[in-house]
Parts: sequence; structure tokens; C-alpha cells
Amino acid sequence: MSNESKKVSLNFTNLGFCGFFFIVLFVLKVGVGETIVTGWSWWIITLPLWIWTALILCCVIIGGLGAGLLWISSNICRSVGGWKKSKQQKYIQSKSNGKNTNDTR
Repeated sequence: MSNESKKVSLNFTNLGFCGFFFIVLFVLKVGVGETIVTGWSWWIITLPLWIWTALILCCVIIGGLGAGLLWISSNICRSVGGWKKSKQQKYIQSKSNGKNTNDTR
């Protein structure tokens, strides 16, 4: 067996603001000494990690609601248009048969 030393390196270049903020809160929560953050819940500490998930979820929900409203409105317009066409077809058929449904005689 060889005793090879493995180097472990951490890359913080793509950490971003939310990740950096989480690390600050984590260090303040776990760190030595009494700080304001010590009494906070872990949900609050990990909140910066959930921000992007919440934003994406909100966008998906808003997009789904918008698509649903478009689908409903298109079906309503299609059904109203179909109702008008059927009324027009009945009127045209009654005129072609010589019947006048508006006669008051």
C-alpha cells in the first residue's frame, strides 16, 4: 500500500450571495460564543438555500395558473362561438324551409 496524500480543495467561486449568506449564518449559529443567531431555528439558518427553489416554484405556479386561465378562456370562447354558429345554422335552415320563426301570425 502506498501512502499517497490526497489534497482536498474547496471551490467557492460559484457560491453566490445566498450560499455566502448561509455560511455566515451557519458560522454564527454554530460558532463559539453567544450571538443573536444562536437562538434562531435551523429553518431560518437554511433559508438562503431555499430562496432559489421558492422562486422557481412560484414561477412554475404562476405560469401554470396563466396557462390554465388561457385554456379556460379559449374553451369558453370556442363554446360561445359554437353556440352562435348553431343558432345561425338553425336560422338559415328555417329560412330555407320557408318557415319563419319570428312570424306573429
